[in-house]
Amino acid sequence: MSGYPALPVPDKPLTLDEVAERYPTIRQSTASNFDDCALSAYFDLRFGGPWSTVPQAMGIMFHRFAAECLKTMQRQDSEEIPEGIALATLEETLMQYGVPPDERVRVPMREVPTLRWVCQKFARDNRFTVRNIVDVEHRLSADLRYHDEDGQGRTRTLSGQLDVLIADPERDDGAIVVDWKSGWSLPPEREEDDALSYHGYFQQRWYGWLVMRNHPSINRVTLREFYPRRSKVRKATIHRSSLDRVEDELRALVYEIDRCLAAGKPTLAFPGVEPWNPSPGAHCGNCVGNRWCPIEAKARARTAITSEGEARRAVAELQVAEAVRESLRKALRPFVEERGPQPVKWSKGRRVFGMRTNKSGRPELRFFTPEGSDRAPARAPEDRKLEEALRKAAEGASEQRPEDVTGSNGGPEPGRERSASDEEDRSG
Repeated sequence: MSGYPALPVPDKPLTLDEVAERYPTIRQSTASNFDDCALSAYFDLRFGGPWSTVPQAMGIMFHRFAAECLKTMQRQDSEEIPEGIALATLEETLMQYGVPPDERVRVPMREVPTLRWVCQKFARDNRFTVRNIVDVEHRLSADLRYHDEDGQGRTRTLSGQLDVLIADPERDDGAIVVDWKSGWSLPPEREEDDALSYHGYFQQRWYGWLVMRNHPSINRVTLREFYPRRSKVRKATIHRSSLDRVEDELRALVYEIDRCLAAGKPTLAFPGVEPWNPSPGAHCGNCVGNRWCPIEAKARARTAITSEGEARRAVAELQVAEAVRESLRKALRPFVEERGPQPVKWSKGRRVFGMRTNKSGRPELRFFTPEGSDRAPARAPEDRKLEEALRKAAEGASEQRPEDVTGSNGGPEPGRERSASDEEDRSG
């Protein structure tokens, strides 16, 4: 739903003072949308309102269900919720008692069984250290100050609603923000601490800034994305040492939002669309006004799918491409095994296609940049030994490091109380 459903962008330009008066708070959802595409944010401000797509409605309903479950567990001082109580909570959530008319959503009957099994899985697979929960569904706000091009200082209020805020049990100066992700997609698992969803990086910095601005004693904030359909977790941490850099990024973003709002309604035709310039990408599929986007659909086709017809055509093309890819790989394998890697054209430098040992030590047929090329300089044996030693040391440290908290679907390790961090041990 739009950050300002009752205040669409006016037809005539405004001053920055009028913008601040008309739009006193900039919400995380609006800023994230603008960060993807300024024109998409305009469409949301103009056409957004008390409506949602089916996936959005499913997500909103699950968020409400999860919040009620955690509140119930807090009242009962329990780390888990029985499936029966969870299903009863879902049924009550579906009734939407006390929800204002403009915030009610509609989950079609055909989708209710899916929502039900997701909620059952949530209750069956997970345990939560509720004593560490600081708040559920809590909105934080903080002021951000920037200087416009005339040197005048301006203060804007930024806000964001956190699904769950948890005190880090392993660090007195740490906090954890849990963000429920109700979709099917799951970011790839990586060794480094940055495997987040499409909008995870933005949320991590926005929420981290809000938490540290509101709680001066907090020096690090970990965003933990929890995927109930998979009982999986992805996480990333931001430290107070990065706060000044984050503020600089937010200042530039907020100033550009204000300038666009001050410009008023665009003409929706090139070149008159500026400063609400569009940026095509994966987010186009969620844009409420993609049918009015001045970028031709064919130009957006390779960056986003916006209709079922486009999706069917893309899947058909992909099926053919996969068949061609597999047949070529089968034909190339014996040739490159006998004659070695084959060079290919690449804009970034030298590249070849051939057999390469993967991380598991097994040979794999793939594209890669050979050592000794302009993009991958050769390493001395001593460098390789040092790299291997550092890798083993990092793995050893990782095994001894306690995990953060969110949810658990396995048993506790001997000698310690079962906590929400066990989920990470079991399911990544």
